[in-house]
Amino acid sequence: MDFFVWGKKYCKKTLNFLVVHSLENSAVNKGIMRKSIIFLILLFFTANISCSGDNEDVVSPLPPSFVKADTFPAVHSTTANAGFSLGSDQLFTEKYFHLVDGKKVAIMANITAKKTVDRLIDNPRVELVAIFGPEHGFFGKTAAGLAIDDTVYRGVPVYGCYGGGDETRRIPFNLLEYIDVLLFEVQDIGARYYTFISSMYLAMDSAADANIPFVVLDRPNAAGGDNLEGPMLEPAYQSFLGVGNFPIRYSMTIGEMALMFCGETELMHGPRYPRKNPADKYFNIKDLSLTIVPMTGYDRTLLWDEVMQGEPWVSTSPNIPGVMSALCFAGTGIMAGNTIDEIVKGFQQFQVLSFPFVNSREEMTAFITEAKKHYAFPGVSLSQAVHPETFAENIVVLEVYDPHVFKPVESSLALMYTQRVLYPDERFLTNEKAEELTQKVVGNDWLLSMLLSEILPPFSAILERIKAETEPFLAIRKKYLLY
Repeated sequence: MDFFVWGKKYCKKTLNFLVVHSLENSAVNKGIMRKSIIFLILLFFTANISCSGDNEDVVSPLPPSFVKADTFPAVHSTTANAGFSLGSDQLFTEKYFHLVDGKKVAIMANITAKKTVDRLIDNPRVELVAIFGPEHGFFGKTAAGLAIDDTVYRGVPVYGCYGGGDETRRIPFNLLEYIDVLLFEVQDIGARYYTFISSMYLAMDSAADANIPFVVLDRPNAAGGDNLEGPMLEPAYQSFLGVGNFPIRYSMTIGEMALMFCGETELMHGPRYPRKNPADKYFNIKDLSLTIVPMTGYDRTLLWDEVMQGEPWVSTSPNIPGVMSALCFAGTGIMAGNTIDEIVKGFQQFQVLSFPFVNSREEMTAFITEAKKHYAFPGVSLSQAVHPETFAENIVVLEVYDPHVFKPVESSLALMYTQRVLYPDERFLTNEKAEELTQKVVGNDWLLSMLLSEILPPFSAILERIKAETEPFLAIRKKYLLY
């Protein structure tokens, strides 16, 4: 009996996948399609006959109290913090379950939301018909910048929404025509140029075009919720690395960011792509039907590991293996186009830097001493190390001893500034494309111009300009804070 119950459910999902996939990919072998569909229809028919007896024989995968429409089990946190629950925990409560109950559901998610995806698949009152993966894919294993292939997870089609150009980062309209609601749950790390927040913006845009509700299952900001660092992003440098005019470290949850995306259309100037019909007007994202399923017991002054209390970190991408890499990335990620190496083989990514223009331990010591003349480096020690393979003595470890006061953006800019002070004749950028990349990452051209100027301004002048730019954003941000 269990086999036939499974077979009926499997047939339904597989048939749905074949239909949707055939709509998207005309190159699917039609002969294989016909044979598959005939086989599945026969299996579905057999399962129907075998399951048509007493309903008492059908074992529900959920407790009886949940199957009843008017009762739900008590909320249980998926973390060790009994007073805290994620938005995804709240989704399966009486207050929010109506958002997915009896509906065809799709979700943009990665492996950080696997528990949610599994619960949606296992729930007989929900039909999960599609999963959309952001950069690095649903499983979080694909390297940065690489296209994401379509795949399948537990019978549900997984579509890659990254790679091959801007258009591929947007959910195709035809895949949303058969969906009642689009969910979003991805663990963000709080840096503007870490593209998950951009993927959410485009997913919201797609949902608005398809006129379907968009639901964000809120999660903590991994880098904390009350530590902002600029600079802001100027319209001319808008890209997938930054879809709107907000700081590098915005210190907002994904739910709060979604509210701001809808409420601040003048602040946002994200990419807009051709609609289903070229003559269609652009749908204004502010009219999106948006729901935030909030966390409970969240303290925004705490970092991810403090909130989650022992919950193991799930890598959001190959180079973010832990929460400290996530925190440091907001700063050292700026160095992607700079000759200081932010990823050193044999060390934790983004927490250890290599200075290829430094030739000895003594030089490295002098570099650190000079850097501290320009910036205090709160909450972090600059410790020297030796490369385990090359034995080069030009390695600096960012040993964060107080993440609440550590400022990764300012610290990284101070090291880049010191490079220009001590090594003005050494190459500062890696190649001819690095200038454009750096401008997109920092969101402007003035910062790089100041760093490359023949007469360097005081480092304090750079920090003062960043602060002056960021200050007005505080009032805007405050309007959308949920916690």
